[in-house]
Amino acid sequence: MEEEDHLTFRGVQGVILFVLLTILYFVIARFLAVLSHEVLGHGLVSEIVGGQFYAVYVSPGPGFTAAHIPDATSPAFHVLYLMAGIITEVILGLVILFLIYPRLKSFFHRLFALLLLEVLLIHSIIYMALGSFYGESGDTARVIQFLPGVDYFWAARFVAVGLLFTIAFAYVISNKALELLREHFELRTRRSALVMLLLFWLPHLAVGLLAGLIGYGLISDVVLSYLLLFISVTVLIFLFASFHVSRRSLPSPEVMTIGRRGVFATVIAFLVILSVWFLAFGAAPSTAHGILLKEPPPEEEIYYTESYAVNLRIVIDQDFRITTEVRMKAFGDITSPLDEAIWRTFDERPHWSTYDSLGQFVAKKALNYTGWSVVNHSIGANVHGCGEVWPNGKTVTLRFTSANISLLQERNGLMVLRVYDVWKDGYAPGNQYLDAINITWDESITLEDYPLGGGLDPVAVESTYVTWVFSSYEEAHIVYELTFSS
Repeated sequence: MEEEDHLTFRGVQGVILFVLLTILYFVIARFLAVLSHEVLGHGLVSEIVGGQFYAVYVSPGPGFTAAHIPDATSPAFHVLYLMAGIITEVILGLVILFLIYPRLKSFFHRLFALLLLEVLLIHSIIYMALGSFYGESGDTARVIQFLPGVDYFWAARFVAVGLLFTIAFAYVISNKALELLREHFELRTRRSALVMLLLFWLPHLAVGLLAGLIGYGLISDVVLSYLLLFISVTVLIFLFASFHVSRRSLPSPEVMTIGRRGVFATVIAFLVILSVWFLAFGAAPSTAHGILLKEPPPEEEIYYTESYAVNLRIVIDQDFRITTEVRMKAFGDITSPLDEAIWRTFDERPHWSTYDSLGQFVAKKALNYTGWSVVNHSIGANVHGCGEVWPNGKTVTLRFTSANISLLQERNGLMVLRVYDVWKDGYAPGNQYLDAINITWDESITLEDYPLGGGLDPVAVESTYVTWVFSSYEEAHIVYELTFSS
């Protein structure tokens, strides 16, 4: 008769209990591994190489680090930052394997350590091997950009090394798992040993794959990673069982029970990790609120920007000298609440160098002259875009630096101003265009003529200004020619 505070591993109920424990421990281990990858790896190293670690998302599935690495950082430090997550996991795994695991005595501690070794050593190595195929989201894909030689040669090397280490680590973990299983299960035949090894490996991998498909959709990298894990581990287990397990004696275990307190502690740990995951970080990347550690540097704004609405204002003084205002409203590439929180930090502290460059590009193209200098910045302008008016725009004011060149051409005693749409003039048809153009002149100047065809009529024509506002590419003019007299 079993003691009341113990659970047995005999029979089907014991197998089910074991599988449930591996699944719970796998979720906990995955969360801790991703946390170490993102925070101790990418986050800490970004600060060491002179960057800024400002946000993080962690889950038992995907995770990501938001860090600014200055452009001037050496390629070697870029590579170190990108590989830091994988390196951190492998170092932690090796420490546990050689220093901590041999000292563990409890069944629960040893089982959890084996699952933690799996995610630290095998999952990280699989990620390294396949990361070159993940596009911009893969660490090794980004590392390859800094390495000499042909990209696909490096990708092949990562895959080869990854498969080799996957098999080696899986063998070591399988061996230790079998030693643990012998103490609690009757493994009298090679078949029983094979079944228990499969139950150690495959159920939690299947749960991970299923969770990835349900929670994140048919993501190719998730599918590819888990399929490769399934194939590698399954093949290895069959080989291990055939050539290794059968040559060892399989004595009956002396202890086939585990303490209820250990099971209860496992469930509590699982619920704590689940709470931290959902409450602190969010269930999935698309709903992630994550943790915003501090405001990112303004240089990061461009990486969250998807598009701009651009309005051009040209001011003509009584001597026909021109000052140009370029009003811009940036729209973020927002995929989660965390992205939104990061994006909002740029409202009052834009990266003016980016806006200056765009403003000078617009002034140069619109008036067909280089030589514009920025004379002022301001925040708060209303900007027309996509048929709406957006507040909190950024304005760059520019002046033409050459006093010897007039941007208006004299023709038959009149002054002619030609303004080109920055994107429609000389570019293939598309969706980009100036959302609005305003031309304002001194009251001593009279507007004689302005374009009507090729788009909508001006929204407003007054004695000292004319304004066009467009809501589609087709409406916008290619060129605006205005004639003035003084």
